[in-house]
Amino acid sequence: MAMNNEFLFVYGTLKNKYRSNLTNVIAHCAKYIGEGYMHGRLYEVDGYPGMIPSSAKDDRVVGEIYAVDFPDTLFRILDQYEQCSSEYPEPHEYVRKRLPVYKDTIFFVEAWVYLYNWDVSSLHRLGNSSY
Repeated sequence: MAMNNEFLFVYGTLKNKYRSNLTNVIAHCAKYIGEGYMHGRLYEVDGYPGMIPSSAKDDRVVGEIYAVDFPDTLFRILDQYEQCSSEYPEPHEYVRKRLPVYKDTIFFVEAWVYLYNWDVSSLHRLGNSSY
């Protein structure tokens, strides 16, 4: 595990299977730990998923857990990509928060995750593994 105890949870297009410049950045700045899940709901935003947190135990979003070795670099790049850095007007479409991540139904770590921050009432809800 990373000595600084910074973790990242990714779902959707930031997962390694999508092979992009951003997944390369994640691979260089963090170590893949494995698959896990958060309690949340996925919505179709505009060709990409947005997750909101949920308190319902059956609402699970499956993703990848990373131990972050270079948090300043990684989060500067990802905050820019998700347009939630201070240079973007608020309210941001996404916000970065720390939430519990589970692995094999057991609490594993608190990890940073990018959550959808706008109203979802007009969006289509996706299944937990749609991305």
